[in-house]
Amino acid sequence: MKFGVREICDVTFKAAANNQKVGNKVFKKYQPVFMIDTAKTSNLEQASTTVYAQGGRGYSRLIAWEGEKTMTFTVEDALMSPMGLAVLSGAGLIKHDMNNSARVHVTVQTSVSGNKVSIDLDSLREETGLATATKFLICNKIPMYATTFANDGATGFYSIETPAEAVEVAEGAPGELTLSETVADGTVVVVDFYLVMTNSVTTVEIGPEDFGGYYYVEAQTLFRDEATGKDLAASLTFPKVKIQSGFTFTMAASGDPSTFTFTMDAFPGYALCKPEKKTMCDIQIIRAAEAEEDDVDCKCDPEQDTPSFPETWDMAGTRKIATVNPDQKDASGVNVSAKAQANQDAVTVSFIGDDIDIKADVDALNEYGSGVASQGTHKWVGLVVNTGEDSIIGVKYNNQELTQADVDEAATVGGGAGEFVLWIKADEVVTTPKTFTLSKEGKKVRTITINVEDI
Repeated sequence: MKFGVREICDVTFKAAANNQKVGNKVFKKYQPVFMIDTAKTSNLEQASTTVYAQGGRGYSRLIAWEGEKTMTFTVEDALMSPMGLAVLSGAGLIKHDMNNSARVHVTVQTSVSGNKVSIDLDSLREETGLATATKFLICNKIPMYATTFANDGATGFYSIETPAEAVEVAEGAPGELTLSETVADGTVVVVDFYLVMTNSVTTVEIGPEDFGGYYYVEAQTLFRDEATGKDLAASLTFPKVKIQSGFTFTMAASGDPSTFTFTMDAFPGYALCKPEKKTMCDIQIIRAAEAEEDDVDCKCDPEQDTPSFPETWDMAGTRKIATVNPDQKDASGVNVSAKAQANQDAVTVSFIGDDIDIKADVDALNEYGSGVASQGTHKWVGLVVNTGEDSIIGVKYNNQELTQADVDEAATVGGGAGEFVLWIKADEVVTTPKTFTLSKEGKKVRTITINVEDI
């Protein structure tokens, strides 16, 4: 099947976790937060870094290594909503009510009569765009001013007396404000004041600590089948995206209208009902089945973090080897247990999140040979890795199955059946952290990073 792409996406942003707060609303995991159905363009871009081994005549490229993969999904929306701006900027979203009123700034041009200015309902309807409003309140808590203008700019500035109460403006009952200074009748002034408003106002509150958050994003579009010319429904799923907080929109009276760009960095995550493997993007294309499909049961439970699979590895007991095997020898048969024990006594090990942190004066550590000749001579530090399982049989370390020999080795340093020994080259890991994975059928793969801090 081949297809062409020439259609925009409808994009739905869903909460990435339970009790995720957006503005003043709280959402459940996978609950829709915001939808873009007025997009102009959408782009999916993947990039990676390639480095090469080069040599020989002509210094040609011999082998390539790829890494540092990035994926970015960008959607340009023609229209914006308060919730969309909250999602884009990480802002708070305030819907006002009688207990939490807003102060809305307005300016009205009118003329002075008897040292007073009159504010009528029609002028406030025009200023606010609320054509059916029947009443407004002018706030008396914030100072009000009147300004006169000429061709060369502002020419006069006048204070307005503070009323004892908020001034009501209604049909046939304009609000009157008194100037603090004498101004000639008929003088045209611009009155600057604030309205007290409630349910007609939504405030997007962007604070210095607010940034775009993480979301589960799904995009629906159409792919056109080359063979039939028919449009096929297609869906792009991004299990975990971080919205970049930067944005620009231009307010101008000419040119094209401003658009609003959502730029999302995709991260590895678990798509709905696929807890066995992390992905950055899933693309599904719906086409006519070649045969009738059997009815199937939906067995996953989206309310669970890991539907239909047990929890991930409990490695809380991971630690340094406290007492090394007194018979520990290098590849030539020389006993190195004293040097090994000295290294163990000189380091501290902590396990937090997905990081094993080793602290040591690396220069002061002993250098000795491994029991395997090919591993050479290094400043070794030994760890007891606790998988949290009853037995390590069936567990894979970097996709290599652990065996009874690994169980036996752990026993020589006081480890249990669910633990294995891992020796770290501290002199290398201090500059290049080491990562490894644990995997087992029916469990999530877990990636652990080992760091050595030279103190």
